[in-house]
Amino acid sequence: AKLTVTENLARGDLLGFETLRTEAGGADTSVANQPLDDAGEEGILSLRRWSDADTTVQEHIYLQFDLSKCPIPKQQIDRTVLMLTLEEGSHQGRSTVKAYGVPDGSLPSWEDTGPRPLTWDQVPSRDGVESLPLLAQTTLDNAGDALAQVVDAVRIFGPDLDDFLRSAPGDMVTIVLVREEVAEAPTRFRAKEGKREKAPALAFRQR
Repeated sequence: AKLTVTENLARGDLLGFETLRTEAGGADTSVANQPLDDAGEEGILSLRRWSDADTTVQEHIYLQFDLSKCPIPKQQIDRTVLMLTLEEGSHQGRSTVKAYGVPDGSLPSWEDTGPRPLTWDQVPSRDGVESLPLLAQTTLDNAGDALAQVVDAVRIFGPDLDDFLRSAPGDMVTIVLVREEVAEAPTRFRAKEGKREKAPALAFRQR
């Protein structure tokens, strides 16, 4: 009988994978449909979805990676894992985080620090994500803040993410993250400002 080994990319060491973080020529930022008190907190990316009688808050994360800095050619990508480090003060319950691909050329040139920030009225997810390709998703349970500061503990992966990166027309690729759950508390991650080893990352394995 043929033995089939199913990999568990959600846990354990990613042996044979090379890591590319947003701090290597990329960018990461949060955009929201209204001003938020903690939205500009340095080094933090946050996802939010919340409604009450007066307010509807949507906050999305945009991640940009420079694949020219990837240690392997993109056409030779076998598997990819998007990795994030959760911050303290995040939503304590379950969070389903979905990653969507942003088509090349659909964003203006932007910087996460500097004179050209990304704003809500510029992003394709402002009208909903239905028009964007869903790449992968994960559900994390942060009960008791158990995942806070565990480096790269949140992992998002799937064949559509692999295909999106392999077939990217240019070196700069952009992924937008949204949260499914409606909850007042944000789901917060470490950005590239601050501890660089906790910045959002793509881990690649070569074919």
